[in-house]
Amino acid sequence: MNFCPQCGAKLEPSTVFCPQCGFKVGDAQAQTQSSTPTPEPSEMTIAEWSTWLMGLEGKSKKLAKGIDVSLPQFNYKLTNQRILAEKRGVLSTDRQEIELYNVKDVAAKQTLTEKVMGVGEVTVFSADTSTPDLVMKRIKDPIDIKEKIRTAAREAKSQMNVHYRQDI
Repeated sequence: MNFCPQCGAKLEPSTVFCPQCGFKVGDAQAQTQSSTPTPEPSEMTIAEWSTWLMGLEGKSKKLAKGIDVSLPQFNYKLTNQRILAEKRGVLSTDRQEIELYNVKDVAAKQTLTEKVMGVGEVTVFSADTSTPDLVMKRIKDPIDIKEKIRTAAREAKSQMNVHYRQDI
């Protein structure tokens, strides 16, 4: 699988110009194909964390008729290749993922109330078309999680030789 060195978009083997940014990749592909292929590193988990509705982590609160208000539950997993986000509700499950080479920026935010509770919000901005912004709410130690995502994204981009350019 080839990727554009300019924007990180997936490319077909015969592509000369990137369909997303227009970068000429024909020469870059010839160089990468002529060199010995390096095996893709196996996926390793860096961090895992979860949040529950109303911050009821690990506490099962039952309402009338046995309805569990600790749902929906959000599970997040950071690996050396991607961020996996899973929302499990009573009736459905939604899974999303962002490849780390697509991460453009990461932001953490805490209101005064969230600071007192020790939680916050982490937002991942990416070039991913299906999940351009991933907002993770009620995260414990949001600054630490933000830094872990930032570091993992920088390493993934470095391994894949992906660079983003901003036009000013």
